[in-house]
Amino acid sequence: MRDEDEPHLVTSGKSKRLSIDGFVFAIEIYRLEADTTWTLEVVDQDGTSHVWDDTFESDKEAFSVAVAEIERDGALTFMRGSNVIGFPQKN
Repeated sequence: MRDEDEPHLVTSGKSKRLSIDGFVFAIEIYRLEADTTWTLEVVDQDGTSHVWDDTFESDKEAFSVAVAEIERDGALTFMRGSNVIGFPQKN
């Protein structure tokens, strides 16, 4: 059962899966129900999450920024960029 004090998460209809340069990305755009700005997260095909520090005034803007950055850098460079912090792997 959900706690009534928990905020509701709103997922944008602009959230979708895309293939860029042969790599699959899940573009996730969401906000808390009471917020007016959107958070952008891109999950690459390896399951690595890339979350923007800045929020966006519209979900359309967030989606455009995600696609533009992946296409500008190239999918592989985006996935392996300096913005990625790997989680320790269990052996």
